Amino acid sequence: MKRSLISLFFIFSCNVFAAETQLNEPATSTTQKPAEVDVCLSAYLDGLKSSDFTQAVQRCINVPDSQGKNEYLAGLMYSNGQGVERNFNAALEYFSRSAEHNYADGQYSLSLMLLDNKDNETLYKQGLSWLEKAANQNHMLAQYYLGALYFEGDGVERDYNKAKALLEKSAQQNYAPAQYHLALMYVNGVGVTTDFNKGLALLKQAAENNDSNAQNTLGFIYAEGKQVEPDYELARKWYEKAAEQGLTYAQNQLANMYYKGDKIEKNYQQALKWYTKSAEQGDLISMATVGYMYANGQGANQNYSAAYSWYEKAANNGYVPAQTVLGLMYQQGLGLDAPDYQKSSEWYQKASDKGDAAAQNSLGVFYASGKGVEQDAFKAISFYEKAAVQGYTPAQNNLGLAYQTGFGSLKADQDKALYWFEKAAKQGYSKAQDNLTSLKDQIAAQKTVESKKVSTLPKGQVAIVSSKDKVKTNNTNKAVNNNASQLSQVNSGETAIVDLRIGDNKNSSRFVIESLKPITYTLTPDTDNSFTLILDKMTASQEVLTRLNNRIKRMSGSILSIKAEQEHDNLKLVIKLKKNISNLKKIQYKDNNNLLVLDFMF
Repeated sequence: MKRSLISLFFIFSCNVFAAETQLNEPATSTTQKPAEVDVCLSAYLDGLKSSDFTQAVQRCINVPDSQGKNEYLAGLMYSNGQGVERNFNAALEYFSRSAEHNYADGQYSLSLMLLDNKDNETLYKQGLSWLEKAANQNHMLAQYYLGALYFEGDGVERDYNKAKALLEKSAQQNYAPAQYHLALMYVNGVGVTTDFNKGLALLKQAAENNDSNAQNTLGFIYAEGKQVEPDYELARKWYEKAAEQGLTYAQNQLANMYYKGDKIEKNYQQALKWYTKSAEQGDLISMATVGYMYANGQGANQNYSAAYSWYEKAANNGYVPAQTVLGLMYQQGLGLDAPDYQKSSEWYQKASDKGDAAAQNSLGVFYASGKGVEQDAFKAISFYEKAAVQGYTPAQNNLGLAYQTGFGSLKADQDKALYWFEKAAKQGYSKAQDNLTSLKDQIAAQKTVESKKVSTLPKGQVAIVSSKDKVKTNNTNKAVNNNASQLSQVNSGETAIVDLRIGDNKNSSRFVIESLKPITYTLTPDTDNSFTLILDKMTASQEVLTRLNNRIKRMSGSILSIKAEQEHDNLKLVIKLKKNISNLKKIQYKDNNNLLVLDFMF
């Protein structure tokens, strides 16, 4: 008879438990004395301790008894291959004999073998019948299993009342899984009226009876404060108990608590210990986390070889983020003798095929440079685009650069470059923010250079004059502007500011205003580290002010903010400094009629 591994494990684990704890005292038999039956049981228990079932085979197999205990133990040995070659047909025969003698353990074990035949309705019904007979004899495992079947509606019509009654009987015998299952019914209000306190009490009973699922659930309840006051020490206690029994979820939660240190004292050594235990059981995320901790020297000395080993295990088992990191390690030669771009590209390709944006961007870089692959501009752009549409900012920035300069067969397109730079910049990617500002300045400069000089202007027209046409100034604030006559017909009150820009370093800030008409102004110090600059009969476009404010946000020098507001037909700028005005050494003014430069020097 074919058996699934899950069923085999279930029979083995449950029946060994039954043999050790659930063998009922046999009734006195007219054909065999109880002491003779106990010889078989004693030999079997000795075999469990020594892993030598020679004596048990001699004293149990083919030694019938009217109570069915010998047959049950013989069935166990054939089912588990203990002292004899595993033989499920023989096991089925011995369990049947035991069940016919009304021995509850035999009935339960027989039911498990028959219930494994869901595709055979006759055998399945026989299994349910034997399971019910065992449950009626107060067999706590049979009660639990049958209650679970009624709860799930698995092979029987779902019946929460029958499920609850059977689980309660099993739980009353202190069977932890039944206590846990019943607790979940009360906590979640499934099949019963919700009663959190009753459910919590059952969870505690199951946890004290060493049920790892109950311990893990208690850890979660206390960690998250689910209908109780958060208690992180209790959470740690129950997670640890479940973790020690090998429950990977609990191992991960416990490791997370130690790693983050936001609930209990941070302890990288303990975090690494529990992540490693989870990883050793095959948890892929834990494998990658252990690799990360070794790579960064958290909980142990930095060890790229160990990091590589754990990342490789996770990557070989299909964990995509680990495949990407492994690509990076091959690219940089971390944990290896030297970089290997070909291997790197292979791992990036595997992760890329599964949609990983970081790997797609890295492949784009490789195809752009010809590292590890044959240079291919088309493929580079293709991979950048795949990552960019997922919102991956480095790829958006790379795509912006490609459109800015033109790349391979890709023609330069400033509008598309601006689009992708703005996408990445809005997500806070600093490189894209700098590239965006630079490109806008470049576009503005191009427009200025391309503008025509004008000798006379029609009324109301705004002129943009090339920077090459501006005259130099001296330090006496007296300006000469050879182009003044060209601008004389610009109406006052019009949008007359061409550009505002700042330059910043550690000890000074330069603020520049370029206008389309002569500038007259006043500069007054305020009491809060600010200066108020009034520009007479000036206005600035919102685009200019927005660009200026965005630039200020990224400055690291002395200007903190510039606030602009219109007062009638004058433009008022309040320039707030990061540094105290009292530390200001001097303000240097440079101006001509259309250009004003202020240097704040500390």
